[in-house]
Amino acid sequence: MTNIEYTRQMEWFNPDKYSDTNVAVVGCGGIGSFLVLYLAQMGIKNITVYDDDKVEAHNLPNQNFDLRHIGMFKVCAMQEIVRERTGIKINAVNKRVGKDTKFDCDVLMLGTDTISSREMCLRNAKSSDVKCIIDGRLGGQYYQVFTVDMHNSDEVYKYQQYFFPQSEQEQPRCTAKAIIYIALDITSDMIRHMRAWLMDYEYPTVYEVNREHNEITADGNVFVY
Repeated sequence: MTNIEYTRQMEWFNPDKYSDTNVAVVGCGGIGSFLVLYLAQMGIKNITVYDDDKVEAHNLPNQNFDLRHIGMFKVCAMQEIVRERTGIKINAVNKRVGKDTKFDCDVLMLGTDTISSREMCLRNAKSSDVKCIIDGRLGGQYYQVFTVDMHNSDEVYKYQQYFFPQSEQEQPRCTAKAIIYIALDITSDMIRHMRAWLMDYEYPTVYEVNREHNEITADGNVFVY
């Protein structure tokens, strides 16, 4: 079998230097289904993905699945996609993360639907010695990316200030929840921030993008384009 050749990205990211890096992705939907494949294509080989949902027809416009995957468990479909595209076998965990889940990873990437699940993942990460959390949240044409070095108490504290009761979360209309280019945008930014953390570059701890209003906010600094 022909192996993937990473020459054209080596100046930006050399996967050989991070061959021992373990990444866990919680959720395999509008964020996670793209994250998992793109991490593998970038050269990350130790990937675990958690989800207990099956692929449905309404997932196809904004998630990384094909018609043939309808009815399959998302993690099993993603395992198949990644193996076909990269030759890498990811660890597919066909269940929801629970309070007793232990994360065996360096980087924990979140693409879950609720604040309560993120709080639980943070608690589990603290007890599992996770080194970095990257949390992606999206709705409509707005999204946020939180990048948290778990050994930096200021970053952990700042991240926790963005937990709030689920009842206070504004829900977009059913017909305005997701569109493909926003899924690709947030995925790209989450991976870009992971790269920055791995390579010890600067990164914003709170990064917000409003595509409808052409605004980007990085740690409180607003940029209009």
